[in-house]
Amino acid sequence: MIRIMRHLFLFCALCFGALPLFAQVGSGTLKGKVTDMDNGDPLPFCSVVLFLNGNQVTGVNTDFGGEYTIKPVQPGTYDVLFSFVGYQPQRITGVKISANKIQFVDAKLSAGVLVDVAEVVEYSTPLIDRDGGASGGTVNREDLDKMPGRSATAIATTVAGASTAGTDGGISIRGARPSSTWVYIDGIKVRGSSALPKSAIEEIQVVTGGIPANIGDATGGVINLSLRNSSRTWFGGGEVITSGIPVGETAYGLDRFGYNLFEGSVSGPILFQKNEDGSKGDPLLGLFLSGNYTYEKDPRPTFGGVYRMSDEARTQILANPLRQNVSSSGEINGALYNADFLTADNFNRVPTRMNVGSSSANLVAKIDVNTNETTSLTFGLTGAMNRNNSFSYGNSLMNWENNLEVFSFDWRAYVKFAQRFADEEGSGSEASANKLKNVYYSVMADYTNSYNRVQDASHEDRFFRYGHVGAFNVYDRNSYEYNPATGRFVHNGWEDTLVTFVSSPHNPELAAVNNQYFQLFDYKPYDPTDDGPYESLLQVQNGNALLNGQVPPATYGLWSYYGTQGNSYQVSSNSQFRVSMAGSGDIGDHAIQVGFEYEQWRDAFFSISPVGLWTLGRLTVNSHIKELDLNDSTVTNNGTAYYVTYDRLIGDNQFEFDRNLRLALNLDPDGSDFIGFDAIDPDFFTLDMFGADDLLNQGNNLVNYSGFDPYGRRLNRRPTIEDFFNERNEAGYFTRPIQAYEPIYIAGYVMDKFAFEDIIFNVGLRVDRFDANQQVLKDPYVVGESYTVGDIRESLLGTLEDGIEIPTNIQDDYVVYVDALANPTTIVGYRTGDKWFNAAGTEINDPDILAVNERYPAPWLVNGPEGGLTSKAFRDYNPAINLMPRVAFSFNISDQAVFFAHYDILTQRPTSSNRFSPIDYFFLQTRDNLISNPDLRPEKTIDY
Repeated sequence: MIRIMRHLFLFCALCFGALPLFAQVGSGTLKGKVTDMDNGDPLPFCSVVLFLNGNQVTGVNTDFGGEYTIKPVQPGTYDVLFSFVGYQPQRITGVKISANKIQFVDAKLSAGVLVDVAEVVEYSTPLIDRDGGASGGTVNREDLDKMPGRSATAIATTVAGASTAGTDGGISIRGARPSSTWVYIDGIKVRGSSALPKSAIEEIQVVTGGIPANIGDATGGVINLSLRNSSRTWFGGGEVITSGIPVGETAYGLDRFGYNLFEGSVSGPILFQKNEDGSKGDPLLGLFLSGNYTYEKDPRPTFGGVYRMSDEARTQILANPLRQNVSSSGEINGALYNADFLTADNFNRVPTRMNVGSSSANLVAKIDVNTNETTSLTFGLTGAMNRNNSFSYGNSLMNWENNLEVFSFDWRAYVKFAQRFADEEGSGSEASANKLKNVYYSVMADYTNSYNRVQDASHEDRFFRYGHVGAFNVYDRNSYEYNPATGRFVHNGWEDTLVTFVSSPHNPELAAVNNQYFQLFDYKPYDPTDDGPYESLLQVQNGNALLNGQVPPATYGLWSYYGTQGNSYQVSSNSQFRVSMAGSGDIGDHAIQVGFEYEQWRDAFFSISPVGLWTLGRLTVNSHIKELDLNDSTVTNNGTAYYVTYDRLIGDNQFEFDRNLRLALNLDPDGSDFIGFDAIDPDFFTLDMFGADDLLNQGNNLVNYSGFDPYGRRLNRRPTIEDFFNERNEAGYFTRPIQAYEPIYIAGYVMDKFAFEDIIFNVGLRVDRFDANQQVLKDPYVVGESYTVGDIRESLLGTLEDGIEIPTNIQDDYVVYVDALANPTTIVGYRTGDKWFNAAGTEINDPDILAVNERYPAPWLVNGPEGGLTSKAFRDYNPAINLMPRVAFSFNISDQAVFFAHYDILTQRPTSSNRFSPIDYFFLQTRDNLISNPDLRPEKTIDY
């Protein structure tokens, strides 16, 4: 980390040294020429002032040639006011400025017309974009108002080359994966939701090809969303859209979606500057605020509706969930579920799917600080909330109430500062044509957090309520076996005699199964001749009742039983911190742009399958006292026979859950008290009673986590790989902390836009550096630490059979392979990288021939197969650095056609399946899961 920060500070210092050359990403440029209407002569030092929503944004004077350039300009629709002494002012309205584009606006002023009122001219968009630039399209505010689509994704797909087909809600550009496309909102790289109120969007620009050097980390395309700015005077608006009013199980209206939208926006000044006379001047602070709320009864109603269990059938099932299982011979074999005997008459068709409603809310807030004509400062905040119940086809027939609740909240905040330096008077003279002009820079910092949670809506994070059926009280007694040699009855264990049940209030539908089961059969407790269905938990389970942590079997093997709750709780918190600096300066006909960005993620998550906690707790509690202490006996006589009784043996295999539970129950943690686990109230338990290794359960883990601890608590530190293998708590148990995924991305670029005759060139070079900032295997072929040839030559000669001869072409860093993982006797080959050699040093194509006594070739492990995995098997990720030249040019063929061509090298960091988890390697021998490759390198493509 120190090394990375050193590089960052060095890069920042270099960038600040070149500050006058920075260029703003996502802004546009306004250029043009002002001339005399009668003779066409240029008008030098003509005033050009830019207005947005009535606010004066900035202004410049034309040079000796009558030409002007204004940048950076935020995307939007502007008015441009031209004024010159002795000429009638002219105001051109409706000038649309797009991101990363040059808009050309020329003006012709009339001489001798001395009036104060400006001539108003409506701007007419030219058919051909003179700037050329990247391929794609732009949808501005005026076009947005005419479109039926409201989301940025829906609007972006109106541009040729962009589609949502087969993307599961994402967007694909020119057939690339959705993950290959980045979305920017006001210059912020979007993580999470890009949902915005439609009224907040000023412009959507879709780049499908010819991506300039100031945009990177994308191999598909880029979608750039620009937000609206504040206005000089207050205005506001709202709208309500509905397709149907949700009522009960359906929606009444135009369709069954039951779509309802409420949206509004407001903008205006909130603080004014004061003039010299104390009167109110121009606005100092401007506010833009927009928000919406959406509710849908069914986001995806099916044709003809769906079937659901009738209320009458649900009442009957709740009252009588079971029936005796009577065989043809009259023998009773437990119970059957009455749900398996339902008929078509027990189901109704309803118009909409049940319990799948979706609600969402979006907010955009911007504060513009109008300091002066050469600087701008903006503070912004966006937020997107969504809550819905996930549809499950298995739940839809009879268990729709238990659809999991999905909640997400994404928010981002940013501050952006830009400063433009006024050109010196006379800069348009021939002598100063090569001087630096139109110089500005901008700095932007933003922070994003994307929070997601999946849970059962009623149980939430009360994990022991999941799967709780009720309290089971188990009565037992000592069991004895007669020993004819001694004539005594010898204690050989314990046997259950009776199980009683008290239903749970947390899952009443499941508790109803047991309520009926414990009344369904005749049984004589404590009668040794009556081996009834309530004698032990095992017999209760075999009779088709439910233990805590068990769920009823699916009805007909297809449909979730009424009352079966979801077995999932997940929470994730993904954040992004980003700093970008950019700017521009013109030297002659060259528009030089330089920029830099630093970005770091922090992705953390926690997930658990909480129903399994009951099974895990039942296995881990009392496990160390289930044996007899044969060295500690008591002999008693009941008047007819002698009985030999042993105490419980306290073993050394106590789980951390058992110890913590005894402490919570005020029992001796080292004692032999037998705990009735299933009789305890579920709210008495806490997840951190389990040890980390208890929950990991030898690879059959109930939890998965990163950046959280095993109990779902967010980590405020960055544990190392050594901490995972070695850190223990005060009781001596392993804690198994795992760091969050915190990759670092740094990029810098230089660009030049210039014209050669009628051809406009855009050339640039981008340099990206990606550091996954995590551990990877030292050797991708060896999960562990292995010996090399150098180790043998230095100190290990003689540990194998005598007469070892290493071929001369085998180098010291080659990995050694032997005949067996345990107790090897012979070297059978070597490897360097992906090249394999046999014992004679001859390169081979099939390494499987080196597998002598093992399934696969056996590396010579330092600690042997029984030594266990340690942190020495891993190393830090080596950062990847990529250079990406970009070349594009365009020229007008006619006033109706333009030719555009480009050649780009594009790279993108790994976006998924590259997160390191030591759990995958720690339990490699007990699981057959595929492991993601944490050493993935950025993907590179050539686009032309």
